[in-house]
Amino acid sequence: MPERLPIPIKIEVNLAWNVTRTRSGMLVGSCEPLGLVSEGKDEFDLSQNIQESLQLVMNELLRSGELDGFLRSHGWRASALPVGPTKARVPFEVPFQLIRQAQSDSARAAN
Repeated sequence: MPERLPIPIKIEVNLAWNVTRTRSGMLVGSCEPLGLVSEGKDEFDLSQNIQESLQLVMNELLRSGELDGFLRSHGWRASALPVGPTKARVPFEVPFQLIRQAQSDSARAAN
């Protein structure tokens, strides 16, 4: 019998990631509510890295038993959370959007 994959936990939020381009051309995204920063060579790469960061953060909160409190403190909700801490890696669906920031005057002067 094939192994059943865990059902994703859907987080009801739409996180904004502010994105800027570095002098070297990399994209850097920052998410204030989570205190996270991620980078990528293009939007696809950045989105993949953000998704992996979100999976790691949410799974760590779930493992430690702090996810429910964290979500409530941010005004977010989740579909069917497991009862109590778990060591299994669970997939999360955390919607996010990339928001391009205007290039700063100092960055434009450097180009």
